[in-house]
Amino acid sequence: MAKVNSLIDFQGTIGGITFYLLNGELVARKAGGGFNRNAIKNKKSMKLVRLQNSEFALAANANKQLRHAMGFLWGNFKLTFLHSRMQGMMQRIKTLDKGAGLGKRDAFRGMLTAEGLAELQQFTYTPDAPLSKILPYTAVLSEDAATVSLALLEGAAFAPVEGATHVSLRMGVAVLNEAERCVERFGSGSMVLPLGNLPEVVDLTTDHPVTGEGPKLVFLRAWYGKEEDGNMVHFRQKGALGFGVVGVKG
Repeated sequence: MAKVNSLIDFQGTIGGITFYLLNGELVARKAGGGFNRNAIKNKKSMKLVRLQNSEFALAANANKQLRHAMGFLWGNFKLTFLHSRMQGMMQRIKTLDKGAGLGKRDAFRGMLTAEGLAELQQFTYTPDAPLSKILPYTAVLSEDAATVSLALLEGAAFAPVEGATHVSLRMGVAVLNEAERCVERFGSGSMVLPLGNLPEVVDLTTDHPVTGEGPKLVFLRAWYGKEEDGNMVHFRQKGALGFGVVGVKG
């Protein structure tokens, strides 16, 4: 088995080599050898594989729900390998569902634990522009998670992106609803700031009150661009967008 270090991002078999995700990483192995769908489904010797596949599917569902809930923050900006990197995170988080047996460990339940919430907050969603490194503000959340107040750090500035004159900030709130096993989303509008004259205080508030039972993950996005004819033109190049979790409530 070999790891694939390239821009390949698919699963399947080509030229006798099978590509698939393993713990969030794309790996390759020679096709055949009894490792096929029918064998996995029916062979007793493949029971462990079936249990692992079941947990992988649960992790993939949690991954999909969180990404789809917060996808409005990055729109059609290309985030290479975000899906597979988050799947690796969910594979780790599933082990936090300690009350379930092998094959039933659920990443969604793992996200609800203190350790899972910490993992979600510490994860680097955009390695090319980690929010923890590019954001020159400290963030304070309101009790209902509907507002994030940003205070400019003394002497700090956004990391430069060539040609950028402005940065667009937007917040999103992901509510992990355990009862419905779903992720509810809330978001603010975008606030455009001039890079050369950053305000000392910025408040972002969701368009609607944040409701729902469960922990609330507060995301913040920074997207660089330039002003043209009074409009913000967002950049598309590598490193032009960064987002991450700035706090958790509930």
